[in-house]
Amino acid sequence: MFDRFTDAAKKTMSRSRQEALRLHDDCIDVRHILLGLLRQPCPDVATALTNVGVQPAQLLAAIEAVIPAGNGQPNSMGQMPFTVAGKQVLMKAMEAAAAMHHTWIGTEHLLLGAVAAAERPIATAIASLGLQYESLQQAVAALATGAGEATPGKVDRGLRAPSFRLADVLVQLAEMERWLRVSTDAAASVQQLEAAAALRDLLDQCKQAGERLRALPGGA
Repeated sequence: MFDRFTDAAKKTMSRSRQEALRLHDDCIDVRHILLGLLRQPCPDVATALTNVGVQPAQLLAAIEAVIPAGNGQPNSMGQMPFTVAGKQVLMKAMEAAAAMHHTWIGTEHLLLGAVAAAERPIATAIASLGLQYESLQQAVAALATGAGEATPGKVDRGLRAPSFRLADVLVQLAEMERWLRVSTDAAASVQQLEAAAALRDLLDQCKQAGERLRALPGGA
């Protein structure tokens, strides 16, 4: 289910679950993923943050200052589901990776996803340090292409002859996103998120193909 995640990203998700247990929460949320990223920051996360003027320890302290202890009774032996915002972190991380033509999901993408999906009071804590998604995205894009976390690759965005109807793909994507809004199963959620990200990439290829066709002499 985490096939596209680097080893470091998988370890981050494991630490996120541990953070949820520590806080007595019964779901994995944005705050837990951020804590998992910042408690033991990987080089890519530390470098990206430092390059936008924020120290990982500084961001960690700001987030911890606004996190209340949970009231749930998590099952330490079973699966821990994601909140809606927690699922959004994964979706936005995948979208960030696709936008950079990366075929892997690393800690740097999870950081982007967490910043993008953060809500109050976490979002306020992030903003208080002057951290903005756009500047962080540029810092991540400027990093070496995943060295140390994954074998870098490029998404194939060549012009392809589609063997499907675009309308059918849109229907499938809408159904997946509807399912994600109501699902509480973490493993299935990740599988669906990866499938949705793949469909979004396919739609992007179709859009680019259409633009190329319109640019040809006599194109519509």
